[in-house]
Amino acid sequence: MPLVKVSNKSIGIAAFAEGGVIRELSVGGGGFADEYSEEDEGIYRQFRDYLDRKNFVFDLKLDLSILTPFQKIVFAELVKIPAGRTVTYRELASRVKGPGHARAVARAIAANPYPVVIPCHRVVGVNSLGGYSGGFEPVRDPVAGLIHKVRLLRHEGVNLPAFGAYPE
Repeated sequence: MPLVKVSNKSIGIAAFAEGGVIRELSVGGGGFADEYSEEDEGIYRQFRDYLDRKNFVFDLKLDLSILTPFQKIVFAELVKIPAGRTVTYRELASRVKGPGHARAVARAIAANPYPVVIPCHRVVGVNSLGGYSGGFEPVRDPVAGLIHKVRLLRHEGVNLPAFGAYPE
């Protein structure tokens, strides 16, 4: 499966695509050389545009067959959250199933195979940033996950609330 890699100084995106459809996606630290095939130039261009400017809406084909029915419902709401904005897990749960289902929503988000495109980083806790797993190569270190989440939110122009110090 061809690999598309794109990064800036602090954010890196890697995607496996087949026939113009993204099958796997991972977000992490940046600073590596871009890489893509001619076949996947459209995918590369959208990620490059996202990293080059803050307000960007993706129009990419994703393999949605791997999602559960509940994830599809949650993710349909996630893509409505514009860059530069955040919602809490409770708010998102209210839109989907009811405020008492925040944990179920958080579990669905934690298994998001398409971070950034399905912007799970825009969901935060009431009193914390929550977590971030980063895609097909899940971030095993919670601090590293928060670093990626903070970088994505800052890239999109989010003023982070005063939960405490943020990792760089």
